[in-house]
Amino acid sequence: MALSTGFWAFKTLAAAHELDLFSRLAGGAGITVAGLAEALGLHQRPAEMLLTGCAALGLLEKSDGRYRNTPLSETYLVRGKPYYFGGFVQIPTSGSMRAEEGLRTRCA
Repeated sequence: MALSTGFWAFKTLAAAHELDLFSRLAGGAGITVAGLAEALGLHQRPAEMLLTGCAALGLLEKSDGRYRNTPLSETYLVRGKPYYFGGFVQIPTSGSMRAEEGLRTRCA
């Protein structure tokens, strides 16, 4: 099952990377769904789907309605950190919609 749905997990990670979500949340107090939607100009439902998806993947944790980076994402997915791995997280865009565009148009 994990192999057959692996692309969905990757697409969630790629969308978060395109939106620079993990760097935005680095070392901070976290963000609410409404806060992320406003900050990125998204509708609340796609913002909630992104945050929930990242939490389900172990990349974010939720506490008191706020999402924060887990140690994993803080270490490997925040730009400028020594072990930043984000450069490997990209979806080829030829012939298909970028993950970020899907969130913005609610087609993700």
